[in-house]
Amino acid sequence: MNGRSILFAAAKITLLMSLVWMVGFTLVLWLGWFDNATLGLAVNIFELACGLAAGVVVLLGIKFARNRHVMLGTALALLSWALGQVYWFSYSSITGETLPYPSVGDLGFTGTYVLLIGVIGIITHGQANAGRKWPHFIAFLILLAPVALSVTGKIKTAALIYNFILGLAVAYTIFRVCALLRRRNYRWFVAGVFLLGLTDLLFMTVVSVFPERYAFASDSLYPISLALISFGIINGDEAENA
Repeated sequence: MNGRSILFAAAKITLLMSLVWMVGFTLVLWLGWFDNATLGLAVNIFELACGLAAGVVVLLGIKFARNRHVMLGTALALLSWALGQVYWFSYSSITGETLPYPSVGDLGFTGTYVLLIGVIGIITHGQANAGRKWPHFIAFLILLAPVALSVTGKIKTAALIYNFILGLAVAYTIFRVCALLRRRNYRWFVAGVFLLGLTDLLFMTVVSVFPERYAFASDSLYPISLALISFGIINGDEAENA
């Protein structure tokens, strides 16, 4: 087995483990087997491990990549998310409290979208959905989320502003990635970007409307979205090399 095959297998294992996590976490949460503190620790550890694993696998794949800029950008995007999670984990572990929203850690999470936009631009050579109206409609629907949340009256000004920043980042990233839907070799990557965006919208909604219960709203989905992006970009580059 050569180095490329090993990395591809590592990306598959990361994806498989994230799927197992989703099922297991959902089951444990539903059955109430552990208290919130224990679950929170497990969540922080697994999400950080998955983010780092996904990013490192892509980073190591640069050596074998057809387009090293695409792989580097994706690796940095995943590691940016992991850095945000490091801050989240550190704050929760040190203070014993849930991180406020927004926080410094959100710079890492938002940075993921900035880097993914650059990656998508390289893959598509800057071409974005020419002649197609439905990607614009999807982006418009996404932007309705922060608008709707702004009238709930349950969020502070800082959270309101960040909701619009995050909403714009998600909307534009998903709008741009729609240009890759016709390229089958990137379908897993596209699925990961879509899932990450939808998971962030879910988190945004719950933290704004039900702040006392938001801790576990998206925790089963983040690892899968990161693993899909990692596996998808490696799969896409592998197909380009075929």
